[in-house]
Amino acid sequence: MRMIALTLEDIRFERKAYDLDLKESIARRGLAFPLKVAIEKDGYICVDGHKRLSVLDDLKADSRYERFITKIPVIVINSDHNRSNDCWRARNTH
Repeated sequence: MRMIALTLEDIRFERKAYDLDLKESIARRGLAFPLKVAIEKDGYICVDGHKRLSVLDDLKADSRYERFITKIPVIVINSDHNRSNDCWRARNTH
């Protein structure tokens, strides 16, 4: 897994209904947690975060929220870029 930033247009997602509270929270604070995406042969597909992407899609028309929509933090779950502490586990046994 690795974390990168993508544009809204880079991510395929299924539009979902969401609560107004979620929209207000994202408009006020941005995304608290990165979305999860997977790499497929034709791009990135949303694995977790369809509602948040739906909110961002609705907010992109309003220039006040442009800063939240230019680059979206995502975790790529199948990136072959694994970070691990395995090399330290044998040494840290106390």
